[in-house]
Amino acid sequence: MKDRKISRMAAVLKPEERQHFLRWLSAELDSGHAYLRALAEVMLEAANPDDATCWQRLYPDQPYDDARLRKLAAELTGYLETYIALEAFREDARARDLYLARALSTRRASALTELALRKASRRLERQPHRDSEYLRMAFELARIRYQEAVATQKGPVSLLLQETMTAFGHWWSYEIATLALVRVNHARLHRQQPGDPFMTQALAWIEDRKPDDRQPLLFAALRLIRLLGGDTPADDSLVEQIKNLRPMMQEETFRYWITTLLNHLLRQHNLQPDPLLLRTQLLPFYRWAIEEQAVWSDGFLPPNHLKNIVGLSLQAGEIQEALRYLDNLVSLLPPVQREATEVILRAYCYFSGGSFRTVISLLSGRQFGRINDEIEARVYLLQAHYELNPTDADWLYDQLGQFIRFLRARTDLSDSRKRIFVGRMQLFRRLVAARTPRALARLARDVNARRDPYPWLMTKLAARTAGA
Repeated sequence: MKDRKISRMAAVLKPEERQHFLRWLSAELDSGHAYLRALAEVMLEAANPDDATCWQRLYPDQPYDDARLRKLAAELTGYLETYIALEAFREDARARDLYLARALSTRRASALTELALRKASRRLERQPHRDSEYLRMAFELARIRYQEAVATQKGPVSLLLQETMTAFGHWWSYEIATLALVRVNHARLHRQQPGDPFMTQALAWIEDRKPDDRQPLLFAALRLIRLLGGDTPADDSLVEQIKNLRPMMQEETFRYWITTLLNHLLRQHNLQPDPLLLRTQLLPFYRWAIEEQAVWSDGFLPPNHLKNIVGLSLQAGEIQEALRYLDNLVSLLPPVQREATEVILRAYCYFSGGSFRTVISLLSGRQFGRINDEIEARVYLLQAHYELNPTDADWLYDQLGQFIRFLRARTDLSDSRKRIFVGRMQLFRRLVAARTPRALARLARDVNARRDPYPWLMTKLAARTAGA
């Protein structure tokens, strides 16, 4: 059954669910479906068995019939889908509350519906999160109350209708804002225009209603959207506001907001470095995000965050602080990325401290499994060679040419990152080859015109221009 949907569905089951699924399936099937139970046992015993193995277990005395096996596989897939959906339903108390209230209302059991609605409301208010799922549930419960009042001709129908519309407005507004946040952030990352007529009009409608602290998540989402769109500058109050919203948000959503804000502040700092803001805002914020595990994922610190805080410390001139971060935090990285990340960051620290021979000794001859690590290592090596012997132009020019060809040939590098690295290395190659003030001036014009700065090269170019 390789490469069939049933194999992929069976692989989704957790080890502890397999026997439970077989018991559930047996309860669902009658005696005429024994072959489905047998196929399920084969699928769950072996890892992705082939068609011949499955057929042999089911019909050892009959010739292979692909159409018949496909029919059984399709039926079993349907049961697997139902089981997985039911398990998700069983684990979601709010979904059970909602479907129970809705089913009782449909069956015209008014007294039981009211009890179910009260139970669901109590459970909803006990949970701390006030995000999209909470708002949607509040709307659904309000709608059932309104529909009950209409059906039974009891209760304040007009008031319940207004409450339902208000609840829907809160949910819809927050959904639009969170989707708009993702859209604007994506557009910033990929240098696109986030223009979307519906999104623009919807956000304007929401803004016109002036959400405030009574809708804290919506209020913060709109502030973050305005910040990403360049409409407002960053300030500590937004950082503190989002920090304080953590108990009200799902951890995944909170991590996305914090990471989005950090990345925005990093981009702004790279475009317009401000030593004061670096020390007083960006570094303390990043330190908090790591210490409070606000940017962790699946129990580990993603390598890019360690790279960022080490890099920011080096920019602040705190080499020993950067090394302390590296020593203390490297064990928190995912195991498969730990060694390579540590080597790259130690090279970064040595390079920033002017220990260029140590950088060359550390990185020469090393190979890295991940393309981004390989690129960073080669860049540091070439820059270290330039720092030690900038006049060795022929060798550097040749090495940079080989590196550019290497980058262009890689299929595991995104087009956007390929353009950035190839562009930077082409500028580096021009710096090596420049012999006249006119060539340096043309290079300076092209470097300054780029949207992605290359700080090291800009420093070296300034030094060469001053000495020309």
